[in-house]
Amino acid sequence: MESALEAPTTPILTPTSSPRHSCPSSPCESHHSSHHVHHAKLQVLRPSTPTATATAPTRRRVGLVVFNKEQLPVIDALPKTPGKCAAIQSLLEAFGLLEKVESIIPAMASAKDLTSFHGEDFVEALRKASCDTPQTDSENVEMEEDMEVYGLKDDCAPFPLLWQYARLTAGATILAARYLIECDREAFIASSPDISPRTNSSSESVSRQAPLPPQPTTIQASPSTGTSSPSSSRSSSPSRGANPSSSLSTPTTADVQTPPTPPDAQTVLQGGAHYPVTTPPSATPSAGLSRQSSRLSQYTNYSSTSPGAVAIHWMGGRHHAKREEASGLCFVNDAVLGLLQLANHYERVLYIDIDVHHGDGTEEAFKYSKQVLTISCHLHEPGFYPGSGSIDEIGEGKAKYYTINVPFKEGVVDSQYSKLFDTIVAGAVASYKPRAIVVVAGADCLSGDPLGGFNLTLHGVEHCMKTLLSYHLPLLILGGGGYNLPTVARQAAIITAACLDSPLPDKIPPHSDLYVDSSTYYTSLSNKANHNSEEYLKMLEATVLANLQYVQNDS
Repeated sequence: MESALEAPTTPILTPTSSPRHSCPSSPCESHHSSHHVHHAKLQVLRPSTPTATATAPTRRRVGLVVFNKEQLPVIDALPKTPGKCAAIQSLLEAFGLLEKVESIIPAMASAKDLTSFHGEDFVEALRKASCDTPQTDSENVEMEEDMEVYGLKDDCAPFPLLWQYARLTAGATILAARYLIECDREAFIASSPDISPRTNSSSESVSRQAPLPPQPTTIQASPSTGTSSPSSSRSSSPSRGANPSSSLSTPTTADVQTPPTPPDAQTVLQGGAHYPVTTPPSATPSAGLSRQSSRLSQYTNYSSTSPGAVAIHWMGGRHHAKREEASGLCFVNDAVLGLLQLANHYERVLYIDIDVHHGDGTEEAFKYSKQVLTISCHLHEPGFYPGSGSIDEIGEGKAKYYTINVPFKEGVVDSQYSKLFDTIVAGAVASYKPRAIVVVAGADCLSGDPLGGFNLTLHGVEHCMKTLLSYHLPLLILGGGGYNLPTVARQAAIITAACLDSPLPDKIPPHSDLYVDSSTYYTSLSNKANHNSEEYLKMLEATVLANLQYVQNDS
């Protein structure tokens, strides 16, 4: 049954649509059209027997981005992971989990949506690289230069459906973030009997309006760029093969114990564009609410005994993409786009990345911002991509200490990983007091992944996700990497079930020949040597906790 949430106006690919798109005339083709997630209305299909409702949120609300048969060829178009989404949704359906979640209907983002983080020139290059329209010789030369400049080569070489793939990935994450905001707002209304939702005078369903337009504090350009134009010069980014030579030992006294002096500039995102981020909103009433609805303006600070909602987008989490560069199989950074949505409603958002690769693109985007605290738990070895993420990368400017890197060595096991994860997350939550959490749950952290290097099992990852759920905060889960399809699908099912508090059977129901071993929790442990000594792990813990002493919740 369709919920009272608003239905999207953004169209999707239809069976009559050509899978190979025709090039729009400009990257801003849809700024003023319905092809724009910012103006699209959120559509959610709720199960016939919901686990929670806005009026009776006794259990956690769980929204899952579900792609239809016309969208699957687009979202599965990435050459490195063909069939990934189809495998995930097939297993979720076999376990009966699709019947228990609220289905978030995805829509494509527009070029303007993408430029809320990415530069216009980069978005235009991305669009052109996807075209099959014949080009002149000069246009071909220009395109080749753009592809070199913007990283559209090697592992990020263009492929058919790239433009649609990038927009659908980003749009789905944006709408998943908006689902969390809507759930939180509805929970606040339900807990306040003197606040009444506005009803349309027409026969349409109840329209849940946002409390009020937030008062933005501008996130300015990087001091090094000195510009606010989205088309400004490219921001610096770590070299792909870079292996920082900085020591992994505990930082010096100056690094750890001296609180940073805030710069004169406002909190910034690196890259040059203005991004609206809110301080706690004022108590101005919103039109359409009852006379005491000014209380609704404080819903971002609302807390209750009811678990926070969860939104899941298993094909999201493209965390390597930079503002002006595709990188590491990531063409747009949907994680940043989702974080920006949440940052417009929550004054502090905690970002956690458990993908085996360092979440360099997302970290770089927020390394000057105190409104997003980033934690990345990853493999950090010489020659391992992307080469960044040493423990002494802790943020810059007034946001020093608001970047946390946990660089494990090869072969880490469940007991080591989960213990340190629990300790660091607990410290971050206590110091930072986030209002929402975003996690990139890359399945390439699991043993047996062809691009991985850890020796974790599904039990270990499940433990970490249950730790995050235990904080009862709004939680956005993005899929990230993962290149062993049976393992990727298993992890998606196990985490989705954990969010629903719905135990899975020991065996996978017969539905596909993808699973040689039918055990739900099957993980093939490798014989990798474990290079994470207890002394090294204690150093990581002590260093991170020392830095967290200087994290405040005053974003």
